[in-house]
Amino acid sequence: MTVTRRHFLVLSGSALAVACARGLDLGLTGSESFDEMLDLLHTTAVDFDNGLSNHAPMAAEALVTLGAEGRAVAWVAEYSTRLETEQDPALLAQVDGLVDQMTAEDPQTVLEREVAVLANGFIAAGWHGVLRTAHAVRSLMREDTPSRRRELAFGLAYWQRDHATFVGTPGSAVVSGTTGADVLAAVPLLASGDQVSGRIPDQLAPGVALDGFAETVASFDIDAETLEDAIHGVCAAVARAWVTDGRTDGAAIVYLHGITGTSCLRLLLPWLTTETARSCLGFAVQSAAAAIAAKGTAPAAIADDGPAAGDIEQIGSEDDDEHTIKLAEAVLRELDHADSADLRAAFGLWERR
Repeated sequence: MTVTRRHFLVLSGSALAVACARGLDLGLTGSESFDEMLDLLHTTAVDFDNGLSNHAPMAAEALVTLGAEGRAVAWVAEYSTRLETEQDPALLAQVDGLVDQMTAEDPQTVLEREVAVLANGFIAAGWHGVLRTAHAVRSLMREDTPSRRRELAFGLAYWQRDHATFVGTPGSAVVSGTTGADVLAAVPLLASGDQVSGRIPDQLAPGVALDGFAETVASFDIDAETLEDAIHGVCAAVARAWVTDGRTDGAAIVYLHGITGTSCLRLLLPWLTTETARSCLGFAVQSAAAAIAAKGTAPAAIADDGPAAGDIEQIGSEDDDEHTIKLAEAVLRELDHADSADLRAAFGLWERR
């Protein structure tokens, strides 16, 4: 396979070696159904040896949402040449247990119970636990099948396996009217010379450790806005910080996931109780604040409104890069809620990198 410049932004070390040399063949021809594709993906690991995530089921579901269902399986067939086949026995046991629960109870009940416990680890696997779960929920809402239930089990098990928390509790010292976007604008910022590379959790750690980070997040007023408005405001604030910073290097991945990882909460809302959704929102704000603290500069007005929604949809539907596909679909999801020049500009910055 050809390893593009984009692949170098998301693959490194052993994962890059896999991309170049392993050549895994799942036997996909491109003509399989979405569920048949999921069944084959469920024989692969949730991540690479270096901890980077298997994006295949998430990006495939995003392609379906973008109206490119006919392309989704063929895209996975190509992407699967990078994947690992050695799976985590403990994670598989958790998957099987969750599938059994979804046989005895409806998936929504299982999701609510699990997410209520997992919410404070919203950042798990660099947002990929909640991301894989959220894409699985939307796919399952589209059609309830055993394969899609198992995909939801994989998302939840991944979230549980890599569950990790930050210091401080969102909303524990509320300052009335403080929105999620306000929190992101007020967090302390790590000096550029102190920023680190590595996996997303490694990159965020120094920012979270800054004096004042926990206190700023604690000021979040979860009731200052509706859940839907708060999600949009945080996504737009991350986008604005990204565009202000103009980062097109590895740090761009952190900003990108700050957007996709926050917006994916919108996909879970229909199946969560208000209490659990509010908890998730608090920890989503905390995670996005960590991204800004670790990578951001003070947001400024943007000069470029970015591409129109129609152009974003076309790019996302036709691009081969998993992150472009997922970002396009997440930005469009947010634009459906309200227009945002910040989000459109962030997508344009990513696409021009």
